[in-house]
Amino acid sequence: MTYTREQILNMHNAELDKLAAQAMGWKRSEKWGGSYWADKDGCNRWEVQWWEPSLYIEPAMALEERIKQIGGLMIGYYMTELQLLCGNNGFDMVHATPEQRTKAAILAMMESGGTGE
Repeated sequence: MTYTREQILNMHNAELDKLAAQAMGWKRSEKWGGSYWADKDGCNRWEVQWWEPSLYIEPAMALEERIKQIGGLMIGYYMTELQLLCGNNGFDMVHATPEQRTKAAILAMMESGGTGE
């Protein structure tokens, strides 16, 4: 399903977390009763109940690390979205909430036309 920018900005945490996992290119693993998010190679990445990047900084930072790994324009898309969400001041960006970081990552993936695969 395709979402608009406004829909993403108005999403609740559980919806954001699921969309963030999908933006990373992950799917619910067949193993362990679907309780893990797995990458395209089937490697388990995060337990579903603990993957809450919109609430906690550690998984939000994992999203940022993935953005850095992809590199190129993706970093620019992410930084632009983060600036739009929390302000153009570098200090404000450093203190962005997990929810702001998650929304920026999802929007950056949308802008790039793909997922983190």
